[in-house]
Amino acid sequence: MPTILDLLGLPASSEAMGTSLLSYMKNRGGPDLPVFTELYSPGKKTSLRNKKNKIIFNEATNRAFLFDLSRDRK
Repeated sequence: MPTILDLLGLPASSEAMGTSLLSYMKNRGGPDLPVFTELYSPGKKTSLRNKKNKIIFNEATNRAFLFDLSRDRK
């Protein structure tokens, strides 16, 4: 939610969980924090990334994919 509020130019309340990712979206960097995502379509995929690596886990196939972001740009 903090990212959406930041996009709208609104302050995040103290109760909002998370950190705005707007600076990442605008390629200005940001805090060196890991980013966790979930996607449901159909089945569940989760990912965790930091500035160096990204891992994606597909629950439907029970497979994980690890990417070195300095070498695997896309």
